[in-house]
Amino acid sequence: MLRRAPAQLTRKQRAVIVLRFREDLTEAAVTALAATTAGAVAVWPHPAGIVATQGQDVPDLRGKVGAIRYAYQTPCEIDEMTRRSDCSAVEWRVVTQKGTYRLPQALTSSKKAPRVPVAISRDGRRLAYYSRDAGAHVIRDMAEGEEVVSPVKVAEERIGAGSTCG
Repeated sequence: MLRRAPAQLTRKQRAVIVLRFREDLTEAAVTALAATTAGAVAVWPHPAGIVATQGQDVPDLRGKVGAIRYAYQTPCEIDEMTRRSDCSAVEWRVVTQKGTYRLPQALTSSKKAPRVPVAISRDGRRLAYYSRDAGAHVIRDMAEGEEVVSPVKVAEERIGAGSTCG
């Protein structure tokens, strides 16, 4: 009987059980992740054809900026002489109809994953990411400019590729 029970659960219900018991997350953390990922799309670094804007002329993401069109990570800088890459300045950029904004507080990589995604709701209204500054996941309402920081603190070392996309 117990062996058949998981098969009767929906995919989302099984995911909640895995997060709660296998990943040892608290109920609050699982709830925050579920709210973050409802209808979310994970966005991976620097899609082909997007030219990253460099420099200080790109403002930080603040206030009401409207729905997100897409997000990308700036590329690593490559030293042509040594052929070594420097990824210390890589950051997330968010593109809306009003412009491109920097999101320097969003984690771009961790010890568990060389690339950490952000999640965008299907309607582009909400953005979720792990904030190194807060030590927790943040959900940002792009239309209202409001941010909600998860009360559950998660060590940066535990953040991986699936941390914001369930």
